[in-house]
Amino acid sequence: MTAFCMEGNTCKIYRYLIKYDSFEADPETGEDVPAVFEFYALTEESKDDFLKNHPDAEVTEIDAAAYEWADGREFSNDKEAQMAIDLGEADYGAQILAGQPVSAEQLLAYIDNLQSFIDGLIGGLNEQ
Repeated sequence: MTAFCMEGNTCKIYRYLIKYDSFEADPETGEDVPAVFEFYALTEESKDDFLKNHPDAEVTEIDAAAYEWADGREFSNDKEAQMAIDLGEADYGAQILAGQPVSAEQLLAYIDNLQSFIDGLIGGLNEQ
């Protein structure tokens, strides 16, 4: 699952998954029964604020490296954002470019961005 939400048309990537124990009403009996709930936090500040009320919660940092590029990007809706994330930055960019007239300058800028992305990936692999 890709952990993101939309604020208007802007994609925001969740940074933390917080699991905490609480109670919920059993649908058949109406009695409170133990349950595990999940909360997603966009920032360290929102995570810390949540933990003030749930100090025993389990926090997991979400590895969003594969779709970090989508954070802050504008999409028409959450389905488009999910499709873009599923395609990946390069394929989504190519799809966008395929649907629009492209100047040589735009194409060169796009190629430069892709090259920077690839260089970053290779650099990260070489460090391992």
